[in-house]
Amino acid sequence: FQTWFGALFGATAVGCIGLLPIFIVPNEQTKKDKPYLELLLSVAVGSQLADVFLHLLPEAFAHPNASSVNIGLWTLTGLFVFFLIEQIFPDDEDDSSNETLKQNQLSKNENEILMLAERKIKVNYIFFLLIIQKQKSQI
Repeated sequence: FQTWFGALFGATAVGCIGLLPIFIVPNEQTKKDKPYLELLLSVAVGSQLADVFLHLLPEAFAHPNASSVNIGLWTLTGLFVFFLIEQIFPDDEDDSSNETLKQNQLSKNENEILMLAERKIKVNYIFFLLIIQKQKSQI
């Protein structure tokens, strides 16, 4: 009984550590706190992945009754399921900000081209006025 309770408690504690950044940085919407939340969530995910790849998988492969093929297939299945979940529920925020950035950059380039064209028109107009004035003075 003690072994199961300790294992269950330990697994629950490790799983809940991933939720800790939500309580530390309460509001994700503010731009000031967002980098901290992303950093803390990255650390939590990294520690859980390290636990899986450095502790749980080697222990599973070392178990005498375990089939390496089954363990490998279940590992690949889990990775594939998480990949599908990521594809089904994409994080569009980054894509939209990149698109907005591209549009802003394009707008800046278009504005620069328009300003250059406007300058050329002004310079040509000034030259045109100078030529007309010179011709009038010669008459």
